[in-house]
Amino acid sequence: MTGWACRVMPAGTLSRVVAPNLPVEIAVQDVAGVRIALEAGAARVELCQALALGGLTPSAGPI
Repeated sequence: MTGWACRVMPAGTLSRVVAPNLPVEIAVQDVAGVRIALEAGAARVELCQALALGGLTPSAGPI
C-alpha cells in the first residue's frame, strides 16, 4: 500500500478522534512506537516487524 501519511496530534487525542467509545490498538515496530502510541491515547499496542509489508510476527529478540 502506498500513500501512508502521519499526522501529529496532541497527546491523548487519538481515541477521541478515531472512536470515542472504543479502545484503539496501534501496531508498532519498536519501543519508540510504543511510547508514541500510548501518548496518543492508544489502549493497546501490537508489536510487529515489517509494517510496510502488512506486519509480521516479531522474532523472540524484540519481545
